Amino acid sequence: MAVFLLAGVTAATGGGPGARINVRLVQGAAAGLVNAQVIGILQDVSAARIGAERWACTR
Repeated sequence: MAVFLLAGVTAATGGGPGARINVRLVQGAAAGLVNAQVIGILQDVSAARIGAERWACTR
């Protein structure tokens, strides 16, 4: 998340077109990493909740 934030600030404040393109590429890669982590967390939480609901239904 920090890499995404720093890349965004750098893109907004720095350099010419080439630098902005490179920083946006870094920002995109960081977003991809953050997105994968968020999806993993959502899957874990959903699986735990579904498991708890199944447990409650069998009692």
